[in-house]
Amino acid sequence: MAIRVATISDASAIASLVIELGYQVTEAEMASRIPKLLHQSSAVFVSELDGIIAGWLHVCLVRRLMAEPFAEIGGLVVGKKFRRRGVGTALVEAAQRWAREQSITQLRVRTNQVREDAKAFYEDIGFKCVKSQAVFDLRLAEE
Repeated sequence: MAIRVATISDASAIASLVIELGYQVTEAEMASRIPKLLHQSSAVFVSELDGIIAGWLHVCLVRRLMAEPFAEIGGLVVGKKFRRRGVGTALVEAAQRWAREQSITQLRVRTNQVREDAKAFYEDIGFKCVKSQAVFDLRLAEE
């Protein structure tokens, strides 16, 4: 298994994995998003098995006025046929290395309460649930 930084040429495979998770995105949308996330305060990693993108992870640096900076996993998807083969763990380890390179000592992840497999995965690799919360969204009209 190889873990590497994502490129625009991975857009189709990453979009397919996002769709597998239940979100709608096009290859073009993904190709436009990837370069915007490849900078010092954010990274996107992919895992390749036998030349196929098996999973991806997005991690970013979060700065808040009331807390020390931390790294947060913004998304992690492993294809159904590649699960339970160490792909997710390897991607999280890449996120940990990236966070340490940024001098960050805390890695956070959020998951939907209904994703029991995801919650179990994170707990199995050492994450502790420290908070439950509601998420509110406000759509802003274009001016």
